[in-house]
This record gives sequence, C-alpha cells and structure tokens, in this order.
Amino acid sequence: MPEEEIDRRIVLRLGAAQDVLDVGCGDGRLVNFLARQTHKRVVGLDISNHGFARARKAAEQTAIPHLVECVRGDAQHMAAFKDGQFEAVTLTFSLHHIEDPGLALREIHRVLRPGGRALIGDWVVGEGQPRGECYRFTAGEIQRMLEEAGFQRVEVQQIEPRLVLAVGERES
Repeated sequence: MPEEEIDRRIVLRLGAAQDVLDVGCGDGRLVNFLARQTHKRVVGLDISNHGFARARKAAEQTAIPHLVECVRGDAQHMAAFKDGQFEAVTLTFSLHHIEDPGLALREIHRVLRPGGRALIGDWVVGEGQPRGECYRFTAGEIQRMLEEAGFQRVEVQQIEPRLVLAVGERES
C-alpha cells in the first residue's frame, strides 16, 4: 500500500527529531505509527476533529497515549504553535486538499526549528496530464512550492508513478 511505503520512508528521514507535527492527521493513522516507531512525541493537526477519538483509542491500545496529541486547526493558520516549535513536520495525502498550499507550506516552515525538516507525501500528475481532485500538482510544482516557501535542499523522490515524497529543510 502506498501509505505504508510513505510512512516507512518518513520514519527513515525523521532522524533524531524529537518534536514532530503531522498536518492533516485525520484519524491519526500516521501520528500513531510515528509515535510507535520512534517512541517520540507526535502532535496531529486537522481542520476537523472527527477522527481524534479513533486516534486516541489507537494510541491507548498500543500503550502510547502519552506520545500522541491531536489538535484542531487549519494548516494555513497554525496559531496554536510557536515559531520553531517542531523539529519535523509531515503532511501526507493532504496537500491537494488545502485551499492555499503555498500558505500552508509557509506555516510549516514557520513552525519548524532551524535545521528542521518538512516531509510531504502526496499524489501527483505527470506533466501535461489532466488534473483531478487528488492529482493537482506535478512533482516539479511541489518542489517549486517548497522552495518558494523558504525550504532549502529540497528533494523529491518518486515512490510510485503518481506518488512522491518531497523533503525540504529549514535553513540552519
């Protein structure tokens, strides 16, 4: 499954990050996976809290409720978080749902500590192919958006023909 492959690659790229934010966490699938795999605190942010009960239940069942927190909020205006609060921010399968993705990426940049890393996994469309609801961007457009948001050393890995993992760092 593509979600499992993205999750696995994110864990490998987190490095020693202690404070992790998952933007667009939904039911907390990735939040719980990251907390279980890394034994580090992970905060999930979602515009709707309808999946938070499921996330809490999953955390309790795996004895990691102290590592998982879910917060209701908008990726485009993350006022609940201070500048430089997180060492890593993930955003998987959600970029294409955000009204102003550039604004959301700038907010991700803001809440990252210097040297922090953003990890963006999403569906993409090939150059010149029709765009749909889930296939809004090309891999190159995602890279360009990250660079325009201030990220450095941006790298985009093709996971499947229509799936990428983009990684960008906030300057040290």
